[in-house]
Amino acid sequence: MILRDRIDGPDGGWRLPFPPKTRRRTPDMALDLPAQLVENSGFGNFAALQRAPFNRCHLGDSMFTAASFRVGDRVTIRSGQSIPQSIATVERYTEGGRCMVLSDGSEWRADGRRQWGFRGGYYKGPVVEPFEPGDDDFVARRRVIGALRKFGDGLTMESALSTEALQRILDAVDKEKAAVKGQG
Repeated sequence: MILRDRIDGPDGGWRLPFPPKTRRRTPDMALDLPAQLVENSGFGNFAALQRAPFNRCHLGDSMFTAASFRVGDRVTIRSGQSIPQSIATVERYTEGGRCMVLSDGSEWRADGRRQWGFRGGYYKGPVVEPFEPGDDDFVARRRVIGALRKFGDGLTMESALSTEALQRILDAVDKEKAAVKGQG
């Protein structure tokens, strides 16, 4: 605990064992914690953490910075499960380079880790990552499957499609299934 020992202030009340912060912390400043806080913090080797910049977010190999995305770059918006959702391009930066605007109109933090309007403390939503080969094929396939499911779900006996049109669709599906079966 920080206030392990009682330290009397000039008026007989409690006071902190270290002076309060008088300057504002900037993102490039390292943590400068008082020695008593470091000793009583309960963390083992706190010296390395004390020297590390506090705004670094170590996310393993998938860490991107604001410098990772330039205007005109293709990017992939991935879901919380790291599945490609859509492809977009970086159109511009606003808010002094802190907000990245994509071609679909969505706004993101410049590092792509959160949506711009998110103000909570815990984020598990989609993220922006650099485009990788195969992302566009995955997104296109996912959209086609979704459209076919929606089409099939809406079919009833009262559908506006004629019997001949439905038979042509079924023939095309059977033909594709036979081609896949012949390859495998």
